[in-house]
Amino acid sequence: MYVNAAQSLGLPFTADFNIGAPTGTGYLQFTARGGRRCSAVDAFLHRARSNSRLRVITGAQVNRIVLEQQRAVAVEYLHKGQMHTLRCDAEVLLAAGAFGSPKLLMLSGIGPAEHLRRWRIPVQADLGGVGRNLQDHCGSPLVLRGNSRGHGYFRQDRGWRLAWNLLEYGMFRRGRLTTVGGEATSFHVVGASSGAATVQIYCVPTLGYANTGADAVPSVDGIKLHVTLLRPHSRGSVTLRSADPADPPLVDPNYLGDASDLQHLLGGMRVAREIAGSAPLRQALSGELLPGAGARTDAELAAYIRRTLRTDWHPVGTCRMGRSSEPMSVVDPCLRVLGVRGLRVIDASVMPNIVSANTNAPTMALADRAMSLLLSGADAPAHGRRPSVPQTAGSSAEGSTLVTRLP
Repeated sequence: MYVNAAQSLGLPFTADFNIGAPTGTGYLQFTARGGRRCSAVDAFLHRARSNSRLRVITGAQVNRIVLEQQRAVAVEYLHKGQMHTLRCDAEVLLAAGAFGSPKLLMLSGIGPAEHLRRWRIPVQADLGGVGRNLQDHCGSPLVLRGNSRGHGYFRQDRGWRLAWNLLEYGMFRRGRLTTVGGEATSFHVVGASSGAATVQIYCVPTLGYANTGADAVPSVDGIKLHVTLLRPHSRGSVTLRSADPADPPLVDPNYLGDASDLQHLLGGMRVAREIAGSAPLRQALSGELLPGAGARTDAELAAYIRRTLRTDWHPVGTCRMGRSSEPMSVVDPCLRVLGVRGLRVIDASVMPNIVSANTNAPTMALADRAMSLLLSGADAPAHGRRPSVPQTAGSSAEGSTLVTRLP
C-alpha cells in the first residue's frame, strides 16, 4: 500500500536501491538468511571459530593502545579485574565504532593536543580531527491511526494471530515474524536542486515506540512514516569525559545545528502527509495522531520535530579518512592512522561523509576492503603532512613503511 501510494505521486518504483544513488520507492533489502537476521558474527566469525589462530576475549575493557617510537606495539585491557597487555609485532586494527574508536585513540594520546592535555594524557600524535565530524541519520515520525483491519503488526503477537504467524514462520520461514520493523521506503529530493535525495521515509507498520507527554501514542493499530534526514549538514563531536577508560565519552550529536537540516525534515514531513493521503494507503488509515491535523504551519511542525527527533543509530565520521594535508583527516586512504605506524581504523568512523543508507552493510564492505589492503600488503607511506609529536631520544615524527606479516 505504501509503495503504491508513493508511486501514485509520480515516484518511480526501484527494484534495487544498491545500484547507485537511491531514488524512488520500493522494498528494503536486509542482511538476512532463512528468515533470520544475519550479523557479521553469524556470517564470518562463527565460520572461523575452530581456527587455532583466532582468539576472542569477551567481557574485556580496552584501556588504550600502547605506542613506542610512534608505533602501535600493544593493546592494554582489563579482564576479570586484572590488567593485561597484548603485544603485537604486525598491526593493531581498531574497530570500536564511531564513539569507541575516537575515545580509544584519545586515551592512547592520539587526538587534539589541547583536549588531551586537559586530561594530562601525553600527546603522541596531534590529530585535531579525532572525535570531530560526527554525523548521524536522525528523523521524526508522522504517526497515523489504522482502520483496525489488521494490515500492520498490531496484536499479531497474541491469540490465533500469533499461532498462525508461528506456523507460517516454522513452515516457510516467512511472514510477520521475519520483519525487522519496516520493509517499504521512499527517497525524496527536498529543498535541494542537485537532484540527490535528501530525505528518506520508512513505512513502519506498528506504533511500537511511544513518546511521552503531549506526544504520547496510544496502543492502537497504526503506522509510522519515519522521516529521516539523509545528508545532514550538522556536525557533532565525541570527547573524553575524563582520562578514566571506564567513563563513557561525551557525545554531542548537534542535531539540527545547521538550519537546512530542519528545513529538509519539514519538507519530508509534508511529503509523508501527501503519501498518507494517497490511495491505496489512505483506505487503511483513519486519522493522524502526531503531529495532528492542527499542526499546519512550519513553526508548529518544527516544534514537533524538535520534540520528537530521534537517532537512526547510524553514527559515522569521527576518525575521518582524507588527505594528510587536510587538518581534520585522521586516517589515510589505506585506513592507517596518520603519524602512527602499525595502527588502522576499520569501522564507520572513517567515513568522511555519511552514506544515504543504513550503515550496517557499508561498514562490513569497508571492513572487507580493509582486509584486502592488508592481504595485498598495501602499506606505502602516507603522503604530505604528519602531525606534530613530542620528540624523544630515538623517536621520529616521520612515518616508515611497515609490511604486514601474516601467520
